[in-house]
Amino acid sequence: MPPLAERHGKVWHLFPVWFAGDAHLATIATGAIGVALGGNLIWTAIAIVLGNVLGTFFMAFHSTQGPQLVLQCGFVIYPAGPSVERRW
Repeated sequence: MPPLAERHGKVWHLFPVWFAGDAHLATIATGAIGVALGGNLIWTAIAIVLGNVLGTFFMAFHSTQGPQLVLQCGFVIYPAGPSVERRW
């Protein structure tokens, strides 16, 4: 990890990175199911954009936890359920 003196940037600079990654064809196609089921186009579009923005917001802030928790490989922190087996 770089020394503190060489680090730069702010948390909100990660927003475009995660938004671009989240706004792909599968996400938009999944959101378009609302129109296919007879929903309003405007409200469905608002739901798609709002879902991407909220998902991006939480992922961008979650990705900043790596250096604070000394996770260098970008591991995702999630509650371990019965189907998760940890092999260390």
